[in-house]
Amino acid sequence: MGAREGWVLIVASLALAACGSSQPAAQGAAAGNVKTRPTGAALDRDTVRAVSAAHSTVPIDLRFELKERPTLNAATDVELALVPDGNTAINHIRLSFQSVDGLDLANPDPVSYDKPEPGVAITQNIGVVPRRAGVLYFTVTALIDNDDGSLSRSYTIPLVVGAG
Repeated sequence: MGAREGWVLIVASLALAACGSSQPAAQGAAAGNVKTRPTGAALDRDTVRAVSAAHSTVPIDLRFELKERPTLNAATDVELALVPDGNTAINHIRLSFQSVDGLDLANPDPVSYDKPEPGVAITQNIGVVPRRAGVLYFTVTALIDNDDGSLSRSYTIPLVVGAG
């Protein structure tokens, strides 16, 4: 693990400790354009694992990547990579998003994916606009349906704005 990943994991842990429960974001349309991304070493090298209270990558793993450091009052894209577990058949995934005070989400509508391919990363860009400096975060709540029932996972995506 490099210094960047270690630093982000520390910030993510602090953000998780600071967060309470999250409520789903406003209802919206399903995702239209699904993009996939290679998994394995390239995904591990370019992304950071989102913090989950479940501490498990089953049935999904959520990773994120920032192309640039977030700056005050400027839009920045966070690329999410959702990787369904290779051993679990998933019928449907619904992601909803919620941010803390001081962080606006440019596209907060929930997105859905039907029958995602196991082991293949699905990417989703989320636009964020920080309105204050500090450690800000947003949560991603995944509702996962499979043949055995439904479960949910919540993930925290931390962002350091300004000096942090």
